[in-house]
Amino acid sequence: MNETNIKKSKKISEVTSKKEKANRIILVLHLFAYAAVIALLVMVWILAIGVTGILFFWPIFPMLGWGIGVGIHALIFGINYEVTPFLAKLKTQSLFKIFFVFHAWVYVMVNLIVVFGNLMTLGTVNIIYFYWPLIMWGIALAYHGIGYLTWDKKVEKERARIMREETEITEKRAKKLAAGKVANLLILAAHITYFIVAQILIYTLFFPIDLENGIFNSILWGIALVIHIFGYFLYFYKKEIAPVKKGVIIHAALYVGFNPFNIIRGLLLPPIDTVSPFVTLLIWGIFLAFHIFIAMKYGDLQKDAETVLKEKSEELSQEELQSKIKLFVAWKWTFLGHIVMYIVGLILIAIALIVLSLDLVILIYAALGWLIGLSAHYSIYWILMIRVKRVLKWTLRMHLHVYIPTCVDMVVLNLIAGGFPWSPIAILGWGIGIGVHYILNRFLTK
Repeated sequence: MNETNIKKSKKISEVTSKKEKANRIILVLHLFAYAAVIALLVMVWILAIGVTGILFFWPIFPMLGWGIGVGIHALIFGINYEVTPFLAKLKTQSLFKIFFVFHAWVYVMVNLIVVFGNLMTLGTVNIIYFYWPLIMWGIALAYHGIGYLTWDKKVEKERARIMREETEITEKRAKKLAAGKVANLLILAAHITYFIVAQILIYTLFFPIDLENGIFNSILWGIALVIHIFGYFLYFYKKEIAPVKKGVIIHAALYVGFNPFNIIRGLLLPPIDTVSPFVTLLIWGIFLAFHIFIAMKYGDLQKDAETVLKEKSEELSQEELQSKIKLFVAWKWTFLGHIVMYIVGLILIAIALIVLSLDLVILIYAALGWLIGLSAHYSIYWILMIRVKRVLKWTLRMHLHVYIPTCVDMVVLNLIAGGFPWSPIAILGWGIGIGVHYILNRFLTK
């Protein structure tokens, strides 16, 4: 190794060491703040007992709620810097296996909150309900756990099969396809389990309450499950059909399967609803039309996306480029679809207000509120289009895309409602945060 490489390696090592030290300090500060605040809350609770006589241990909720974030922070640090042999090994594993550890932590902490909340309020709400999230969420965690234990073996077996059948495929691509198939099989198995468990619980515990509506819901869920099974088969066993066309087929199957039953339910079951099912039919139909258009023009859309992405970056491999093209096309056309839905939605809201003789000012609220979401959607599209990588830059862009329409929204609402001019205070207060965000982006990314 020459002197230049030695110096470069040493510099990288120093930067890494400083980064680890900084992250360790941040974690220690987080742990200290957590312990200090929780200790203060416990002390307040102890002192309050003497005054109020109430023994309800309310500090358990911030203790467990904030504890979720503390645990996630500690796990991220432990994995990144290989604090224990288990975490060091986990760092080399797939995201599916890494996410299981976080999933299990959140499951335990959230359910502890539910259990304590249930048991400590039995005097007011005399119902034991904590076992519901334990069981229902536990099903998902169980399948995630099965995947954690069997992941490597199943993915490797599937990867080997793919490479035997498709001799020209790269090992990286084969592994990605294998991981997708294994993960989707676990999701499908969980879906089947949820459907069976839910039907048993509904028709044993709640029968015959609202039987007709329950039957319709079971049918609709059953249709969704059948289409899920069909979709899994289509995606992983019908290789002669292009993936973009497979998406349209599944989307169309859901549309045709769901809407007739939804309309029948609206017409037959009380309270009779002859409008909402047809609104769903129309709005969903617009999305399906966009999806069909994308599938028909996908080749041309790919070429346009490839041209734009190559102009923005020349350092992408062919595989990375194809992946970016898919994201680019998807976000561009979902944004355009969102614009169409915004216009159609406002027209439908206006019609409903006129028919029901309601104040058309409601339309202004809806238009401005929805505009915030539309602006945030555009910011994501912009980030993909410009290929922004720096966190502070793309988060600032998103921050601005939410801040600006929200400010307009607040000013209009303030003018309509009258009274105290509160909107400038809110705008300036939030503007301080925007200013801090801008300064960080301006000076920390040089």
